[in-house]
Amino acid sequence: MAWRESEPILDLALPELEARAAGRLSWDDLAPVASRAPATPDARGLLARYLGVIVAQKPEPGAILDGSGIGNPNVPIEEVGMRLPKILALPPGAHVSHTTWGLGRVLTSDGETVTLAFPGREGHKMSFAMASRSLDRLADDGLRVLAIEDPARLRALAQAGDPEVLVRALRDVGGKATSAQLKPRLDAALPDFEWAGYWKQAKEGFKADRRLDLSEAYRQIYRLAAEGAEAATTTLPQLPARAPAEGLGLIRRFLREHPDDEARLKNHAGALVKRWAGSQDLDPATRAQALCHSLAWGVMAPVLGRSILEELIAEGLSPDTLALSANQEMLLDSAANLRNEEEFLWRAVESRLPRLRERGKARLRELLGERYAQAVELRITRGSDAPALAARLIEDFAAHPEEAGAPARETLLIGAIRLLERDLAEGTTERLLALLDDGGLLRRHFSKSKPQAMELAQLESSILSWAGSERRLIPILEFVRAIGLPAIADEYEKRRKARAHSLLEGKSVEDLETRFTIMSRRTYEKLEGEMKRLSLELRTSIPAAIEKARELGDLRENAEYDAAKARQANAGARLQELINTLERTRLLETIEIDDSRVGVGTETVLAPLEENGPALTYWILGEGDGGLYPGVLSYRAPLARPLLGKPVGSEVTLELPDGPRRYRIESIAKRVPA
Repeated sequence: MAWRESEPILDLALPELEARAAGRLSWDDLAPVASRAPATPDARGLLARYLGVIVAQKPEPGAILDGSGIGNPNVPIEEVGMRLPKILALPPGAHVSHTTWGLGRVLTSDGETVTLAFPGREGHKMSFAMASRSLDRLADDGLRVLAIEDPARLRALAQAGDPEVLVRALRDVGGKATSAQLKPRLDAALPDFEWAGYWKQAKEGFKADRRLDLSEAYRQIYRLAAEGAEAATTTLPQLPARAPAEGLGLIRRFLREHPDDEARLKNHAGALVKRWAGSQDLDPATRAQALCHSLAWGVMAPVLGRSILEELIAEGLSPDTLALSANQEMLLDSAANLRNEEEFLWRAVESRLPRLRERGKARLRELLGERYAQAVELRITRGSDAPALAARLIEDFAAHPEEAGAPARETLLIGAIRLLERDLAEGTTERLLALLDDGGLLRRHFSKSKPQAMELAQLESSILSWAGSERRLIPILEFVRAIGLPAIADEYEKRRKARAHSLLEGKSVEDLETRFTIMSRRTYEKLEGEMKRLSLELRTSIPAAIEKARELGDLRENAEYDAAKARQANAGARLQELINTLERTRLLETIEIDDSRVGVGTETVLAPLEENGPALTYWILGEGDGGLYPGVLSYRAPLARPLLGKPVGSEVTLELPDGPRRYRIESIAKRVPA
């Protein structure tokens, strides 16, 4: 169609297009008509208005028209068509980033030269070729632009948990990202903001925002939805059949994000989860999680489920092995009247969760009837069989002495002291000692009411025959003094001093080897630091490494998993070794030192009895102190054994590398580490 025939139609359509089609047309739509337009002011003016419709959604459409030259009859229309793609790649008003100059804006562009504004470089000119290589264009409606132009609004949106923040962040990265990929961008936008709270607060708002595609939110993957598209159907997780721990983790995250899709997930994964629950090759915790899903979804007969649960209890399963309260309740319900239900209930009573402890005790009272009180007392008095359970019972009944089946407080006290003599799980010692400390429940009671005669004798016997850590005994001695029984503490101190004197003289070889270990405070603190580090690793980095290795697939051919498990085993063994050592340690700086005889904390000079032999000087310190100072000898070293307990003038034979040699003890001086 010739221009003169097209022009009236274009004139007629233009107002409607300007009102309804802003940003919906492209140069490809206009180019065929523009190629037939004459190079006259009127024709070019009409084409300029059509180009205005095309670029109406751009930041500065007028500047785009000026740069394109479309309104100038002297600029060939072919040149306009060549300029436009370049201009639209970096249009006037666009935000850009330069590695050196930071963030800026495009002021003008004609497709050949770009004028830019950066802080301190207003009006900087650059060729389009150079600009396209050195500048990154930012989404005009993205997060970075908002952080620059209106940080107060961004902060308000973030504090309100507004989905707009996520939408803008996704625009910055091209429309799709994981939460881990978005984190550094969010931190850069508002460095001092607590973004973890934003994710939690905004979660429900995400679901209602049609701009977001949450079909894989359970995998922490977020997308911008296509404009006008229906809400995307949630993508069901692809569960790795040979990696059940990973698969169950996906199920847990999926249900947390998409609870309304549980029926679809059941149909998709029910058979596989049932198989996992029945697999005896898996660990009890993994099977228990699968069992809970199988029973909740109805894909497993209750009779089979109870049979599997009975197996798992026999393998050591506890209700709080599973994290979700609904699963814990389901296991307790399913265990009703099983042969090993009572065992399972005592494990519930041992739980760190008060809710499980209360439910366990309530069911045990129902199950055992009159035998319940006796069963409780037995588990406290025989605490060595299950120390964690005994400690929980002591704590609970100290706080609730009026509760049905509660033992006498004397039983709780004796049970607590006997437990403190043992090696206990981390935190248990502190909780038991808190009962005896100033203001503790047991101290408050026995400060007003002394133990009965029989229990008093048991208390005295437990303290005087103490074989545990002396560090733990110190608060117990303070306790008996505080409740008006100083004679027990005094008698123990008297016996302790006698034992220490015997040991320092070298007379008690058995005590020297087995009863406790002496070391300097510096060595003790070094080992204690190692113990705390290993304990932290066993709670954090090592489990994380195991979980990450699990996700790699088949555990039978998974070197990373084997390495992580080996690291866990080695760390656990070393931790237990350190706990055993430190629990039986006495600090050298706290013991009485007799400098009339060679012993721990003394320095001795030995004169050779043979001609031309060198004199020797040994500083006798504790276990592990050998590397602290020159000339240090551990009191447990074979070389030290002939010296211990000997006074000045004694003659001794030492087994040296070049053979036995005779020496006389010339001097002994007390010397302890600074």
